[in-house]
Amino acid sequence: MRDLKASTAMLAILLATPSFAEPTVALGLSVSFGGGSPARTGISARLLSDNQSDQMVATGGVTYFFGGGGFGADLGLAYNLRNGISAGLSYEFISKRPLFSLSAANIC
Repeated sequence: MRDLKASTAMLAILLATPSFAEPTVALGLSVSFGGGSPARTGISARLLSDNQSDQMVATGGVTYFFGGGGFGADLGLAYNLRNGISAGLSYEFISKRPLFSLSAANIC
């Protein structure tokens, strides 16, 4: 039930973005950690709610984990840096663990 509430809240945040926001796609590396098991590293594709630099944005994405770890889906928050990099922290719903990501995107 807590997962349903968390995903509903994150969906509401993603849908409530201002109409002038310009979403963008990002590709990068992610690390899933916590939960008493070893960290897993993977490659991710994510959607950022805005492409402006020096802004906090909503993010959602999918990750393929190396070493036969399968796929993950996450929602969270990211900060767009000035150099086209986005650093994010999100919750990965399949393994139920936090996820840190560094992604390259077309950030203005």
